[in-house]
Formats: sequence, structure tokens, C-alpha cells
Amino acid sequence: MAWFGKASALERLDQSLESLACYDRAVELDLGFFAAWFNRGGVLADLGRHEEALASFDRALEIEPQKALNWNGKAAALEHLGRTEEALQCYDRALQIDPRLAMVWRNKASLLHDMGRIEDALDCLERTLRLEPRDAESWTPKGVLLRKLGKDRKALACYDRALALDPRYAPAWVNKGNVLDDLGRHEKALQCYGRALDINPWAAEVWYNKGVTLNRLDRHQEALECLDAALEKKPDLPQAWSERGLALNRLARYEEAVECFDRALQQAPQNHGAWHEKALALMELERVAEVLVCLEKALELEPGDARAWENKGVALLVLVYCT
Repeated sequence: MAWFGKASALERLDQSLESLACYDRAVELDLGFFAAWFNRGGVLADLGRHEEALASFDRALEIEPQKALNWNGKAAALEHLGRTEEALQCYDRALQIDPRLAMVWRNKASLLHDMGRIEDALDCLERTLRLEPRDAESWTPKGVLLRKLGKDRKALACYDRALALDPRYAPAWVNKGNVLDDLGRHEKALQCYGRALDINPWAAEVWYNKGVTLNRLDRHQEALECLDAALEKKPDLPQAWSERGLALNRLARYEEAVECFDRALQQAPQNHGAWHEKALALMELERVAEVLVCLEKALELEPGDARAWENKGVALLVLVYCT
């Protein structure tokens, strides 16, 4: 028990490797020590060592097959390994043992969401919220699911409910901002992103979202500042490079815009919008042959883009008259 106690204390101090060594010692001394195998699985999962975590949870289940949380841990490990159907079976087994575990319903909902089973995921979150109606972390994904079903107003109500329960829950502010932005309520969306950034100023994706909204409001210099903040925190965010290029295009800084689109396309060559916007910048720079290459790529990705066809026609006319 001494090794187990030391391991638990180290785990609480976020000293995962040291904690793991102690759990290893505990199970060496007692191969039937359920709690040590279970906690060891959790530490391995935190370290991203999911195959080893799975093996540890399996050992725990050999000892105590009726422990619901152990099935939950095994499910999470399987999920990280991409074995989704097996993970789903483990969540179901956990809920057969104890259907009052809100956390397991929430985890099952998340997996079903990732599998594209939106209605089933929503049913699981409803079960979660019946058990824990004051859980902001469950109201927010319920809003995400409702939005995927086209129920934006109901989604907003869920985000508002989450924020009434926890005004400092940043994901609810972000998701509320996203809905408001799509509904054309851009100023309100900016307020939501601002609240989220007050809570977590290091969230690159939120700086990106704010930049997108500012571009939609034609506040391109401010958008540029937000996108710079996003890229400072996360340089490998291709959509931020693309959106930065769009802002530079609107500010007539075409050479810089082309550089941004190149960065975006290095990371995400299937970004249709980046190819099209790069073509527009190159047109302003009178690099017509390159314009046509970019538009061909854009149309290869989205053959039904009428605006790209129109711009290709213009570029071909310019090429004819310039030769």
C-alpha cells in the first residue's frame, strides 16, 4: 500500500512518470491489486500511451469485471486507438453496470458525435443532463449537436444555460459567438469572443474566429491584428494564414497576401478558398499565368464555383489582350 499511496500523491502533483514508476512497483508486489492497475491505466492514458493503458485496464477488469469506471477507462483507451465500435461496447457495458454515471453518458455522447450519429449523441447528453442538470460542460456540447441539426436558436439557449451556470466557461462563449456570427449578428459574436479571450488569451482558434468576424465587418486592420495573435500562438494553423491573406488582399497588400496563401496551401493544399483568393491577389500583381494555375486548382477542388469560372474567363481575356 505504501507504493500505491506514494503513486497517488505524485499523480495529484501531476508528476506522471514518477507516479507510474510507483504504480509499477505496487503491481509487481501484488498482481491482484485492482486499484493500482486501474490508476496505472489512467496515468498511461494521460501520457498518451494508450496501448499500455488498455492493457492495464484489461488487467484491472480480470480482477474486478463489475467496475463501471474501469470499463469507461478501457473505452477511452480504445477510442484513442481508433477502435470506435469496441469503445462504444465498453461504454455500454459501463452503463449496464451503473446507468447513473453522468460522465460515461457524456463520453459516449462524444464518441457518437465523432461517429456522425448526432441524434444518438443528443439522446446520451439528455441522459447526462437529467443526472447533472447544472453541468455547464454538458449543456455546451448539447448546443453543438443542436446546431448540427440546424436548430441554432435552441443551441443558443444551451450556451446561455451553460454560461448562467458558469460564466467563465470559455467553450460556451466561443460556441455562442460562432452561432451569432453565422446568424449575421457579428458585433454580438465579437463580444462573445472577447469574453472567451478574457478567460483564455492563449486560445489561437478564438483569435482566428475573431479575425474572421472582423473581416466580415470590413475591419481588416483589426482582423490582421487578431490573426497575427492566432499565428503567434499556433503557426501551423492554415485557416489563419488563409484568412490573414484575405485581410491583406482587402488592404491592397498583395505581395504579402500571396505569401500568406502560400503558407496556408503548404499546410492544407485542399483549401479551395486559399487558391481562389491567391488568384485574386496575383491578378492585381498582373501575374496572369499564375492566376490561371490557381484558378484551375480551385475549380479542380470545387467545379461548381461560378465565381472562379468567371474570374478564369477574365484572366483568359487579359492573357489574350496582353500577348
